[in-house]
Amino acid sequence: MREQHSPGPFQAQGQIVLSLEALQLIDLITRTGSFSAAAKACDRVPSAVSYAVKNVEDELGILLFKRSHKSIELTEAGAYFVVEGRRVLECIETLKRESRRIANGWLPRLSVVVDTLVSSERIVALATDFHERFDNVQLNVLASRDVGVWNALMEGKAEIAIGASTQIPVNDKFCWREMGSIEWTLAVGCSHPLAARSEPLTNEDLSRFRTICVDDGHIDVAAQVSDLLPGQHKLVVPDWRRAAQCVEEGLGIGYMPLHVASPKIRAGTLIAKNVAVPRLPRMCCVAWRVDRLSPAMTWLLDYLGGEDKMRQEWLC
Repeated sequence: MREQHSPGPFQAQGQIVLSLEALQLIDLITRTGSFSAAAKACDRVPSAVSYAVKNVEDELGILLFKRSHKSIELTEAGAYFVVEGRRVLECIETLKRESRRIANGWLPRLSVVVDTLVSSERIVALATDFHERFDNVQLNVLASRDVGVWNALMEGKAEIAIGASTQIPVNDKFCWREMGSIEWTLAVGCSHPLAARSEPLTNEDLSRFRTICVDDGHIDVAAQVSDLLPGQHKLVVPDWRRAAQCVEEGLGIGYMPLHVASPKIRAGTLIAKNVAVPRLPRMCCVAWRVDRLSPAMTWLLDYLGGEDKMRQEWLC
């Protein structure tokens, strides 16, 4: 008469299931070298261990172990099963560990969106200091401009924004603090016709020449250039470095953040011109989502510091 067994930890009613416990048992047998040693290690009888292994082999349709009277040995398929099974076990342990950490406020990644208007010189230092403190958190630094910065926060693509406009959307998910203002200067190349023109330059003077604009990828560039004059043509480029190069080459004129233009003005490759109707300073802030607070996010907000520190590091 065939011996009957009730469903055990490796067997569901009417179905054999390759379970986490089965993977752990096969691994234990491999490490201890025998069914009996594995049974002793997990406080079971050898027959229960042997039966569990047989169930797994039946489900897979292969032999995991070559059995002899005195020893067992992994088959080629069994060796592969053990290696891949250990990877599965490691993944499961990682999943459990990270899930517990997330439940305690830890997030596996932190995304920061930086407005392209602010200086990018501090990004490398920020990333270095961040990873010295949080080597297990992935830091993503994104670049955007104007409305795109707030869109990144609102759409959940970023948790912190550096250099966001202080025209803040009405939303209780955000907190913010001021970081100062971006000053603008009108720059022209040394060979440009406006370079020798008497100052201040009028709107009529400016409207005759192409203006260099930086696109943010989110809104019509014409809408973001409030100084675009009637009939004035524009050249759209992807970032401020290329904008400065275009102005240097005489392809157009351009309002630039002072921290972008100043080094080139000092080097003599750009000329700053006074205008009759100057562009107003642009107030900036650091903003963050209060519904995504984590230890890494709190640390980074403290690291950025107050208005004076942020103005010196990001707006000069």
